[in-house]
Amino acid sequence: MIGVLLTTHAVKTFNRNWDWESEYNLFTSALKVNKNNAKLWNNVGHALENQNNYAMALRYFLQATRVQPDDIGAHMNVGRTYKNLNKSKQAEEAYLVAKSLMPQVIPGKKYATRVAPNHLNVYINLANLIRANDSRLEEADQLYRQAISMRPDFKQAYISRGELLLKMNKLTEARDAYLRALELDGTNADLWYNLAIVNIEMKDPSEALKNFNHALELNPHHKLALFNSALLMQESGELREREKIQLNAF
Repeated sequence: MIGVLLTTHAVKTFNRNWDWESEYNLFTSALKVNKNNAKLWNNVGHALENQNNYAMALRYFLQATRVQPDDIGAHMNVGRTYKNLNKSKQAEEAYLVAKSLMPQVIPGKKYATRVAPNHLNVYINLANLIRANDSRLEEADQLYRQAISMRPDFKQAYISRGELLLKMNKLTEARDAYLRALELDGTNADLWYNLAIVNIEMKDPSEALKNFNHALELNPHHKLALFNSALLMQESGELREREKIQLNAF
């Protein structure tokens, strides 16, 4: 009896080891035990998504929304996967469902304390999706501003809004968006670079060069900042400074 018991447990242990071979195996084995856990369906979907198997991942994300219809993250997963499958209409519909599930603003209460920070990305994801349509740029901007109003320290919202405002040729507002983002993260070389691009569009090459230099101080190998600062110096006739930039590039 002891031998049979040991053999049985040894076989179970051996089979269980296969479950730990990958995230996919682990979470699918858990689903066999509990099919009513939306998190497990989402986790399997993420594992498949990491393998770029979007069609199969979508099936699991959709099942997560059926198991728990008010799971904001599951609907966001569905939207993102539809986008990866180049199905923009379905992606927008999924993001709109996720957005409708967000807690409502209550006067006098801080919104940020009542919502998971990653759920606010639904506004960014939806805006990034619809701004591909030039007729919906204002609508996208409204979504960025809504995210910012809910969480004033939402850095990515300022960055994405800055990109959109630059596209809309609203240069002063784009500059202000990047400056606010830099208040939240002054060590981001890409942000300094983006601000410099706005300066160029605003016909302020000296300010642009200064911000390109900020980017290069943080990341000496920032190729776009190196290239554009060299161009500015060439145009302004600052040959000696241009040579320094070119030497740094090597």
